[in-house]
Amino acid sequence: MRSSGAEGEARHPWLARLDPAHGAALVCAALALAPLAIGGVHLPTRVALAVLCLTGLLLTVLGQHRRPRSLHLGLGGLALSALLIWTFLQWVPLPAFLVGLISPDAARARIAAAAALGVDPPSWHPLSLDGPRTAAAFVSLLAVWAGYLTAANQRRQSERRELIPLAVIGAALAVAVVSLVQTLLGASAIYGVYQASVDLSREHFLTPFVNPNHAAGLFLLGSTCAFGVWLEARSERRAGLWLAASMVLALAVAATGSRAALLLTPVTLGIIGAIAARRFTEPSERARVVRVLVGGACLAVVILAVATPREWLHELAFLGDGDTLRDVLGGFYRQWSIGLDVALGHPIAGVGHGAFEVASPAVTPAWRDGFVSHAHNAVIEAAADWGFPVTVLVGAALSAGLVQALRGRKTHLHHIAAGAGLVAVFVQNQVDFSLLLPGVALPAAALFGWVSAPATSRGERSRRRILGARVRLPLTALATAAAALALTSYHAARQSPQALEASARAALEDAKPGRVDLEGMLIEHPDDFLLWSLGAALAHASDDGETSLRLADRAVALAPNEPSALRRRAEVAILLGRDADALPFLDHLATLGPAQRREATRVVLGHRERKDLLEGFLLLHEDNVISVCAQLTQDGHADTAIALAQWARRRYPEAAELRAQLASLLLNYQPEDTRALDDLSVELLAKGAEAEDPELATRFKRDGYLLQGFLLVRTDRLDEAWHMFEESALLIPHDAVRPRLEQGEILVRRGDAEGLERLLARVEPQLDGAAFNRASFQRLKSHLAELEGDDRQAIRELQRALLFAPSNKAIRARLARLYEKVGDSQAAMATLQGPAPKTKL
Repeated sequence: MRSSGAEGEARHPWLARLDPAHGAALVCAALALAPLAIGGVHLPTRVALAVLCLTGLLLTVLGQHRRPRSLHLGLGGLALSALLIWTFLQWVPLPAFLVGLISPDAARARIAAAAALGVDPPSWHPLSLDGPRTAAAFVSLLAVWAGYLTAANQRRQSERRELIPLAVIGAALAVAVVSLVQTLLGASAIYGVYQASVDLSREHFLTPFVNPNHAAGLFLLGSTCAFGVWLEARSERRAGLWLAASMVLALAVAATGSRAALLLTPVTLGIIGAIAARRFTEPSERARVVRVLVGGACLAVVILAVATPREWLHELAFLGDGDTLRDVLGGFYRQWSIGLDVALGHPIAGVGHGAFEVASPAVTPAWRDGFVSHAHNAVIEAAADWGFPVTVLVGAALSAGLVQALRGRKTHLHHIAAGAGLVAVFVQNQVDFSLLLPGVALPAAALFGWVSAPATSRGERSRRRILGARVRLPLTALATAAAALALTSYHAARQSPQALEASARAALEDAKPGRVDLEGMLIEHPDDFLLWSLGAALAHASDDGETSLRLADRAVALAPNEPSALRRRAEVAILLGRDADALPFLDHLATLGPAQRREATRVVLGHRERKDLLEGFLLLHEDNVISVCAQLTQDGHADTAIALAQWARRRYPEAAELRAQLASLLLNYQPEDTRALDDLSVELLAKGAEAEDPELATRFKRDGYLLQGFLLVRTDRLDEAWHMFEESALLIPHDAVRPRLEQGEILVRRGDAEGLERLLARVEPQLDGAAFNRASFQRLKSHLAELEGDDRQAIRELQRALLFAPSNKAIRARLARLYEKVGDSQAAMATLQGPAPKTKL
């Protein structure tokens, strides 16, 4: 009697040529492609990877016709299947009332979005806060799921099954080679053409991943796999190759600069070596493992110390610098706390896989360190994406699946090494997010499936025909997965936030806002503050001021501390003539930091004809006055800045910083106004005697002595002036640049070149970014060069001074004199003419 397999082959001859290993080959191609294709982060790459892996799984299912058996899932497969189904449910539109029961925040987001747009809320919408982003994340997860199942259903008796760990090692080596070539060529773009959103020219090891920490995860996985293969190798020649591959990849980990991966690599290899030493019965085998580990570590240290001494000295300094270490840990704590806030805000259903970056702005307290697009912690981000119930259940199943796969003394060492590598990468992802990228997630999933494959075949317990239930059920699941892939890919591509942002900006540049479907864009992305902010600009360009205001309000509600959203909201109110409505947002923007205060200042000065707006901004806080004065001075309106500072001096009687700025302005732009300088110095010294706050009193006295010294210089009482400047400098030694520079002016008048040279060497390390001090420093260097008889060098130093103070008349007059001295009358005349006149206020 013919078997069912023979009957299937007779009906379908092409089945005879199929083997599960064909599916494994496709998955190997996918996991090798993913890291080389910029980590697999772009949607077309994700779709290609998902198609490859699904096709590989299909070939694996059909290739089992000779031994019909159930598709092996294991605990890991069950966990990934549950995760895939839940992610699909987060994406697929559901009735609004049902969404309100499961995820009230998602329902409220659509209601708020519809209210801002002035339309009815949708009756069907996803659980996710951002459907298109979840659709794109589903595509990646589908590739991971199919890759895992394909690897898990390769028979352990098949030699071709070993392609999977070899492909992981090969992919890691390929990335290392590409990275080395790019680094040696001094490339500033990936493959010489791909420009990321961050500056890659400063990377000392440029990988195909934008972030070298992600590449470190792949190198760590490849190094442990190669080490495991070396432990099992029987041929000495092949063993040497695998050991070399493991060490090369360990060096690649170090080259990326990933501190977490660098710490985990020797620990993981040491644990694998310790397990191997316990299993080996021969002392020589144990000694071989120990020698390799110790020798490899020593060799790595020597190579890195010779090849990149500066980077490693920096790393040693980092480890010994407690302040720097605290800053780094503080950065992670900030990201984790934001991630935890997102997770706790959506504990049941999560925000939707891939939607973390639209939820985090609402709970980000400050943007000084940039946008937090990921929690940099796998557990926290999983809880935020999928909710706590799913995260706990899936995490427990994955952990139990890995333990179950590695349990027992019969487990091969290369399986143990792969499992250890998976654990190490997971630990690294407590400070990273490389497992969210296909370039690392797909190799990790394939390895997990390879480790989880059953040790023995389940045999031919069923003699069903080729299209029987054991094959029909997986084929149905694959057909469903393929349909879901088509739907999610189409949705993710059609409503891509990056594409929508680009089209919105292009419409604004072309003055054609009507070509953007505003309602469709914002309903699909109800929590994307950037698109809402662009939507406000589009509405304003369409002369719909009220809608523009509502959209800008929605953007601020989604990102209450984000500078661009606050600026946009203020600008919309100003353009609508509602200055009082703009002031709270300008005030909030100004309190976020010095750069943001300057940004708010530029908005106000951009509408300087609005006197109520300017006055209201100045009355909010003394720091606003300081910022406006600095901007006016930079724009060439020093006289206006001095008049404003004099007004604010009466408005803010205790503002020490404001008085220090006024003193600096008077010294630099109106030094002839001795009456104003004398009045200010007397006031500062009196306030220094009256102030109860010791720090404030010291600052008043420091500036008072500085002005007194300057006035004494004007009356040629140089010795007394020197002592006044000395007192001023000693009151606040770490901020003594200005009084020291004034002492330099005294040395110039005395013609003391040696003393001036010593003073400049003393002052230079303390210089900061203050333009006044920089200009004065360069002017003194010019005087030193002239005292030494080098007029050309004196001219060059004064030219540098003009970069910091282009409107300073005294510098221009002296530069013109030097040009006349060297016989260049034309340059002298051009210097005196100065820059183009500024617009009159």
